[in-house]
Amino acid sequence: MARLEELVRRIEANETGIDQLAGELKEAQRLVAFCREKLYATDEEIKKIFWSDKSNNDPRLHNAISRLRRVFENVPSIEIQRYENIGYQLQIRRNK
Repeated sequence: MARLEELVRRIEANETGIDQLAGELKEAQRLVAFCREKLYATDEEIKKIFWSDKSNNDPRLHNAISRLRRVFENVPSIEIQRYENIGYQLQIRRNK
């Protein structure tokens, strides 16, 4: 990440010569792709940890969601939906 930030800084500050620009842009593209892959893998791992069948059936999770529903029961624009084998989703409707 530090290398990517350095490349962006150099390019924005016009510190890169025309001959180096193409190479540094390609390196920046590779680093962005690498970071995206890492972010995606991390996101998937977090989903597996928190939304696996085991954790989705955890009574503590259901109790926490029940408490949240009570907090929002007088706010008609906020609703918590449960999707079987997937998890929960907070839905917020905008007032028109």
